[in-house]
Amino acid sequence: MKITASVSIWIIAILCFYGTASAGSVLIANNSVTETSLSKEDINLIFLGKKTKWGNGQKINVAVLKQGDAHDSFLNTYINKTPAKYSSFWKIAIVSGTGFPPKFFQNEADLVEYVTEKEGAIGYISPETNHENTRVLEVK
Repeated sequence: MKITASVSIWIIAILCFYGTASAGSVLIANNSVTETSLSKEDINLIFLGKKTKWGNGQKINVAVLKQGDAHDSFLNTYINKTPAKYSSFWKIAIVSGTGFPPKFFQNEADLVEYVTEKEGAIGYISPETNHENTRVLEVK
C-alpha cells in the first residue's frame, strides 16, 4: 500500500512538471531588433513600460496577449503579476499619464503578424506557435 501511494505521488509530480513546462512562452521580436537576448529584469522593465528604447535607440513596440496560457505563464514568470493585476497596472498608468500601454491581441497569430511587421516590436507566444520571420530572444 505504501509503495502504491509513493508511486502515485511521483507520477502526479511528473505530470505536473511536464504540464507546466509545456505551457511556457517564447519571447519574439521583429528582425530589426539587434538584441539577441534579454535579462529577466529587462523583460520586466519593457513590459511594464519602464524601458522604451532598444540599445540602438529604436523605439520598443510592446505586444501582449489579452488572455490564455502563454499570457498567464509569461506574466507569472517575468512580470510577477496576475493577468488582472497587469491589466489594472496599465489602467492606472493610462489614467495617471505615467505610461503608454502595450498593444493587446486576442490571438497569437495576430500578435506574430504585428511583431513581424512592426519595427522594434517584441511579444511572447506559446512555444508551438509558428513564428517565422521573427527573432527569438534568449532569456539570460
